[in-house]
This record gives sequence, structure tokens and C-alpha cells, in this order.
Amino acid sequence: MCYYHGTKVTRTELVKLESLEKLVARYEFLDTSIFKGPEYPLSPIMKSIPGQQDFELTLREWGFLPPYIQTQDGIAEFRKNYITLNAKVENLFHNDDGKPSLYADAAMKRRCLIPSTHFFDWRHVRQRGKKGQVLKATTAYPYLIRLKEQEIYYFAGIWNPNALRGDTYSIVTTEANLVMGQIHNLKKRMPTILTEDLAWEWLFNERMTERDVQSIGSYQIDSLKMDYYTVDKAFLRNVDPMKRVDYHELPPLGEDVMGTPQLDLF
Repeated sequence: MCYYHGTKVTRTELVKLESLEKLVARYEFLDTSIFKGPEYPLSPIMKSIPGQQDFELTLREWGFLPPYIQTQDGIAEFRKNYITLNAKVENLFHNDDGKPSLYADAAMKRRCLIPSTHFFDWRHVRQRGKKGQVLKATTAYPYLIRLKEQEIYYFAGIWNPNALRGDTYSIVTTEANLVMGQIHNLKKRMPTILTEDLAWEWLFNERMTERDVQSIGSYQIDSLKMDYYTVDKAFLRNVDPMKRVDYHELPPLGEDVMGTPQLDLF
């Protein structure tokens, strides 16, 4: 799942959304290599301005909180039992039991965009024993994923106000595309990365139905637009978590067992 992402803007001068734009230089928080979701950080989101077709770029807490949580103890207890850094698009309106989802109202009324330049996810490769047999044990290799020709892109998100923490948000996730299915190969999920047109609809179209929301939230970016490479297994503790690290023993994408040769698919 997408629990780590960054906005390390190095080339782009403007955050653009069709005819709207904001100067990157005004926002120091767009120079961050990694936001660590489990720490519930303040990180940038784009919210529509009521009554206008414009957006504000602001810092909000990553980790959606429902409105009925009104005490610090309640927040701690909720987050001990539930992880709401991500919201599965399939569960925006109903949970797995068919009951109304805690995300439903936000999905209809409080959608946002999360600007990002890259995110991190793990690929699990099964090990081989001394006799060459395939073991159940796996080794996890972290990857950095970005887009080839677009430095800043947009995750679909939803937000909710909280009396103690201000606005809190979740990143919407969808089924993995071909590349992400081979990188995030256990759960086969990915954050919903929107085109500019879909991002505009997600943020500003107040007439969307539940079906519309789920359709856009399920969008899968084209695999061919994605770039990726492996990073240090200790990237969460490194000064430069984005630094590329190659693993000579790592088989190509599409092969999830150590030592089995296969042509790289991409």
C-alpha cells in the first residue's frame, strides 16, 4: 500500500491543474523526499476553495479520522485498530461487510488531490534453499516509483475535518496495473494516480454520482508512463531515501523466485 511518498520537486516551477497554477517556490514543503505515513505527518494536499474553481495547496494530517473521534485517547485507540492512510476505492461507500463506509460522506463531498513526485513500495521475492528448493520465506526489496515525463502528479484523496487534528486525509488506492502488480506483488494495489482531466473532475465536479466517484477512483495510470528503481532496504532511515541501489541477485520483474532467469518485461 502507499504508506510512503514524497514531493521532492527539482524541475517544475508551477503546480498546475489545467488553467490553474501555483508557484512551487512559495511552498517549502514541496521539497520533501519522504512523508512517512505511519508517523501521521503533515503533508501537502490540494483542496477546492468553496464557491470557486480554484484550489489551495496546504499541509494536512495524513491519516483519515472519522468525525465521531473527538478526544486524543479516542484518536490513539482508533489508530491502534484501524489504518486509514489509504482508502480502497472498492470500500469508499461500503465496507467488506456491505455496511456503509466511514469514507462515504467524504467521497461525495470532500475530495482532494495529493501532489507527489514519487512513492515507495515493496516487492517480495521468494528465497531458495541450499538444494535449490523454493522456500516460503521472502526477501523484500523497496522500489521508488515515479512518472517518466511528469515530475508532479496527483493521487486521488478524500479528507475529513477533526476538532483536534484539523483536516485529515486518505490516499485512494486501486488495483495494480501491470508494473505495480509485479512490484507490489503481494497485495497488488497502487495509489490512484489521475490524469489532469480526471484530477479536475475529482476536485471540482460537485455533480458526480457514486458510480462516477468509483469510476475515477479506480483509474489505473498506464504502466508505460511509469519509471522505477530499487532503493536501499534501510531507505526509511537514510539521509537520502531516494538514492538508487542495485541488487545483483534480484531477478527481473515478473519472476518472484530467486535465481530463476527471465527476460525483463520493461
